[in-house]
Amino acid sequence: MREVTAILIQSSNIDRANLYLDGEFCCGISRIVLATNNIKVGSMLSDSDLQELIFESEKDKAWNWALSYISRYTPTAKGLKSKLYDKGYNKPIVEYCLSKAIEYGYINDLEWARCYVEYNKVVKGISRIRNDLIAKGISKDIIAQVLQDLDDDGGDAIYEVARKHAKGNDLDDPKYVARLARFLHARGFLSDEIFSVIDRLKAER
Repeated sequence: MREVTAILIQSSNIDRANLYLDGEFCCGISRIVLATNNIKVGSMLSDSDLQELIFESEKDKAWNWALSYISRYTPTAKGLKSKLYDKGYNKPIVEYCLSKAIEYGYINDLEWARCYVEYNKVVKGISRIRNDLIAKGISKDIIAQVLQDLDDDGGDAIYEVARKHAKGNDLDDPKYVARLARFLHARGFLSDEIFSVIDRLKAER
């Protein structure tokens, strides 16, 4: 147990106070939370008591910040968690905000992934899209679900991307063909697709 030895109102925010335990600064706490829990100088706090006070003090502030961030950026679950951790919130606060955002439908990785695929399928290959989704923290099950129909669209996607890139260029020039192949590979298209579309473009020329 640790003793509350001082509670000092913050000069920059009168709604919060600096909490001192055993003569040392511990943390900033909402004054409403302190009053609600009848915390005063001389009160004794266990580690679990302190963590509960911090949670009650920070959850509303963190949630309001999360709502503001979601309204501007529409993140994935991983993205929101990362930003909350960057703001200095601990795991219980982060999990509270994420759970609430999912419950209210503000975070939906399936819909996010579907929109990402729909927007990018005409300029990126399946491999690139899959890697992008993994980097965003989208689960394997969701990735498999949103990519299941892309195989049929892949040929048209790489053809349009390659055709635009090749416009005005010489497809009989090995250096250009190699540059085109590198470009398509960077977009996430597979080698077999790349060689096939180059042959198709040559035939059309």
